[in-house]
Order: sequence, then C-alpha cells, then structure tokens
Amino acid sequence: LMDMTTSYLYVSVLFFTAYVDNIFSAVSEVTVFARVGETAVLPCALSSVHGRAVHIKWRRKSQTVFERIGKGSYEDEGYQGRVVVPEENLRKGNCSLVLKKVRKSDAAVYNSYHFIYMRKKSANVLINTVKLQVIDETGRSSYRKWPFL
Repeated sequence: LMDMTTSYLYVSVLFFTAYVDNIFSAVSEVTVFARVGETAVLPCALSSVHGRAVHIKWRRKSQTVFERIGKGSYEDEGYQGRVVVPEENLRKGNCSLVLKKVRKSDAAVYNSYHFIYMRKKSANVLINTVKLQVIDETGRSSYRKWPFL
C-alpha cells in the first residue's frame, strides 16, 4: 500500500510539473552573437508580473550565473561585476541578462527560470533558452557544437 501511495505521489508531481510548465511557459530558443569584450544581452520576457518581488534565475548547465529576488541578487564568482538583470527592467517583465566584457569562455547555452510561489507550493518554470556564441578577434565562433557541452 505504501509503495502504491508513493508511486501515485510521484506521478501526481510529474503531472503537476508538466501542467504548470505548459500553462506558464512558452519556451523559446534564441542564439545571440557577441564579440570578445562586448556586452551581450540574453533576451528574456515575462508575460505577467504581479507587483510582488520577482524571483528570476539564469543558469549555465547546473551553474547559477545570476539570480535576483526583488532587490537582492547573486552573481557567480566567474561573472561578478559582469552580469545583471536590472531590477527596474524586471518590474516591467524584462528579465534579460546583461553580460558585460564577454569572454570566449562565456560561450554556452543559458536557461532563464521564473520561480512562482503559490500558497504553500512553488514552481520553477523555464522561460527560455539562449545560446551565446562568442566571436573572437579572428572572427571565429568559440561555441562548440558537441551535444554534451
């Protein structure tokens, strides 16, 4: 009986996650090009902002690059002083990540997430995926096309 209850709980959570993802997210994939040393803007837009503190996170694989909850923010060590999602933009639904002084090593796939809090539950919703291709001084892109990167 316990195994059946546990299985039902897991299936319910999976369906809830898929349901929330389908309702709140129209995930898009975009490619952004930037030259070494330039500023890149990784686009992101929220369809609705409900006036309370918005919780947004930008990740590169499992690494959190930038996170903002209301006025507070976190920048990963390798991105300190180079990344921001301006609070005033976020209040208007613009969750674009501004990445300054782009490096070749910044070339990667980035995902933006919106955390939605509902009573005692919360949902982590993927907003979009952005592939950043960095062009070096020779004009070559440093983004690797291997699927496991």
